[in-house]
Amino acid sequence: MRTTAYTTVRPRYGFSDVVGLLFREALLMVVIFLAVFAIGAAAVLTLKKSYTATASVYAGAGQEYVYQSRVGAIDPSQPLEADAVAGVEARILGSLAVKRR
Repeated sequence: MRTTAYTTVRPRYGFSDVVGLLFREALLMVVIFLAVFAIGAAAVLTLKKSYTATASVYAGAGQEYVYQSRVGAIDPSQPLEADAVAGVEARILGSLAVKRR
């Protein structure tokens, strides 16, 4: 005597079957999207606004502090020393004309 056992086989879905199943639940997908979007928008719009700014003043020997002779012997150009440049810049920043602005 022979016995037969029945097994359940999972259905195999093609591409069009998957697309059809997704469109069948389109309303549910739209509702979930709108809920997530609303929660995200509410979170972003209720954040405390804070702005951070930084500033710095660079007082270094740039090209404008290098003496380049136009006549005479051609010597290598020498920039001013950093202490001299810093002193000049400090006097400019502390001048009355700059303070008025």
